[in-house]
Amino acid sequence: MQKNLKTNSELYLERTDLVPHIMEYDAFRKNNERNGAYWQMMKNPNDGRIPMVQFETMRQSVKDKINACYGGNVYDHFAKIPIKKLVIADAKAEQFYRLHRYNEGIELPPDVQVKYTIAASWLNMMLKATEEKSYIKKELNLTLDQFWTNILAIIKTDNIYLPTSYGNLVSKPDSAIKQYKATGFASLIHKNYGNKAAAKIGKTEEGFCPERQQQQIAVIRKLASMHMNLDHVQITSAANMLFEKNKWATVSPATVGNLVAQYMPTIITNRRGSKVYNNTTAMQVKRVASECPTHFWTMDGWVVESLYQEGNKFDNRMVVVVVLDTCNKYPVGYAIGDRENTELIRMALRNAVIHMQDLFGAAYRPWQLQSDNYG
Repeated sequence: MQKNLKTNSELYLERTDLVPHIMEYDAFRKNNERNGAYWQMMKNPNDGRIPMVQFETMRQSVKDKINACYGGNVYDHFAKIPIKKLVIADAKAEQFYRLHRYNEGIELPPDVQVKYTIAASWLNMMLKATEEKSYIKKELNLTLDQFWTNILAIIKTDNIYLPTSYGNLVSKPDSAIKQYKATGFASLIHKNYGNKAAAKIGKTEEGFCPERQQQQIAVIRKLASMHMNLDHVQITSAANMLFEKNKWATVSPATVGNLVAQYMPTIITNRRGSKVYNNTTAMQVKRVASECPTHFWTMDGWVVESLYQEGNKFDNRMVVVVVLDTCNKYPVGYAIGDRENTELIRMALRNAVIHMQDLFGAAYRPWQLQSDNYG
């Protein structure tokens, strides 16, 4: 392929650009022999033995097929090739991401390593282009606007791990290029993979600050612990008012939501009370009922609310010990007495074994029995 970049009007295609994905070799050869009848030919300036075809002289049906093959616009496709050739794979970046560890020794996924290495290689080329203004003119014969327009298009179509807007890529104070120039390869690592520089909490003009992180988290935890049960948006609004007053970086409701979820075990008591804490957080082991009868029994005793009179006392209460099958909450055995003791417990267990014999014809035992440590 050869293109007149100054006028942006003449595009010549080589045989390899057309055969075999656009046409068969025989069709190309015959059209070449009829030079002037169907298209205009020229010699390749690098190798006179290789014929080239002027795109605009082709039949419309062939041009439509070529445009469809090259992403809808063959001019845009070939204009990007010289830019892509300027990108050199960065071996140091590849090694950096291969050796990076987070969360006590976890390495980056292989596809993420490749993604970051490609992005770093592109940033190297773009840094050179921004620092040497003549570089683009010399290598590509493009204006700056044309260069960045093509760059953004390539990032989007090739799914490169870089921003697709000029501001976020180049011009803003926290743009990708400026962050890369300041902190190097680490700037591309997402905070989920241990990059504190990319974190919203603890961010300062000089970079990440652990002390600032603790201060901001303390403010958010205090607001989240208040009895008014503020939602994430309300907490964010109140926190950012204080952050702006102290000239700290502000945070988003999503960041606040993640922090509230992370510290919920320590703030839920003030928000919802000790009962909710005990029912939802304090119990660390969550269990489910057994799916099979006689697989798991549980046993406990308590003082019932049914009062009875004995002599001059009217507030006497009986004690009942119940053995329960957790599969269907079926009481397999019980015993009633004046007070809970080891003998009453033995009577409840004996009643359960007898009831199993009545149900199944044999004295079956449960696979597991749970009880407290009474006696």
